[in-house]
Formats: sequence, C-alpha cells, structure tokens
Amino acid sequence: MAGQTKQFYVFGPFRLDPEERVLLCHGEAVPLAPKVAETLLLLVQNAGRLVEKDDLMKRVWPATFVEEGNLNKNIFTLRKALSQRDGQLEYIETVPKRGYRFVESGEGGRARFTPGHGSAAWSSRCTCSACVVFFALLACPAPTKPAA
Repeated sequence: MAGQTKQFYVFGPFRLDPEERVLLCHGEAVPLAPKVAETLLLLVQNAGRLVEKDDLMKRVWPATFVEEGNLNKNIFTLRKALSQRDGQLEYIETVPKRGYRFVESGEGGRARFTPGHGSAAWSSRCTCSACVVFFALLACPAPTKPAA
C-alpha cells in the first residue's frame, strides 16, 4: 500500500476508516461491534440524507432476517459511544417511522471524506495536542502536602 492515499471520514473529534471499519476519537480507538461499525459507516456515507430502516437492515444484515430491534440497538449503541466522547453534538437523527440521518449539528458541517497518508496527518495533530497538554502540565505548580 506504499504510496497509496487512505481515505477517512472526519466529523467532530472522530475519524472513521471505511476500509478497516475503525472509529477513532482524538486518535484513540472507540470499540464498536462489527455490525455497529457497519451501521455507522452506512449512515456516514449518506450524511445529510435519510437512510430508510429497511435499507439499513438489508445492507447491515444481508440475506438474514432480523427484527427492527437489532437496528434500534445499533443506533442506541452508536449514540452512546459518540455522545460519551463528544457530549455536545448529536450525530444521528431519527426520522420517525422512516429511518435515520447522519448529521453533525455544530461547527464543521457534515462528515467529510478526507485523504490521509496512513495515520500521519492524524498522528501529527494528536502529537501536537499531546505537546500542548504536556507543557500545560509543566506550567502547573506541583501539589503540596497540607501542613500538619
């Protein structure tokens, strides 16, 4: 894969690798079950557009009969995973009786598909952030023991 550019979906503090089905938040892996990751990918690929429940179920569980409760559980799991790491934004909108829409209700607009060389672009941002935190900690005075 040398020389090839890898593509990612970027939204808020998240980066989704569509090939590996891996979601990162600030460079850290967010654990998602395979079908949950597939659900997220389908929603992100159709950002801003309604994805019908039936279509989601057919694409996440092809040639398998599943009940709508399975999809509901995936959406619940995704909302929980995304909000725990970015409590300010809601990424998945429910369209009652129809389906779901991936939205980013905040700065930055919709998820964008961006090129990156492996994880170099992402890791340089994370390294920079780590430096800021490190130097901020250096600037803080060390805790002192209370007088007895």
